[in-house]
Amino acid sequence: MGVIFLRFLGVTLTVFSIKNDGETAVVLEVNLWGMEPGKFVATRFETGWNPEIVREIKQTSINATLVWGY
Repeated sequence: MGVIFLRFLGVTLTVFSIKNDGETAVVLEVNLWGMEPGKFVATRFETGWNPEIVREIKQTSINATLVWGY
């Protein structure tokens, strides 16, 4: 397992929002904005845009349809 860093046009994004584009909620381990780097918390992401400001997502084997944005 590793950590997902989103890259866009060669730039690593530092913070972003998550949209769960699936049909059910998913639980992901994330490092939220303001948290110490390397620390993760399990967070439930409902369908649609979620209010959490995410810095990192811990890699997982779940099958989820996620979209990121600012």
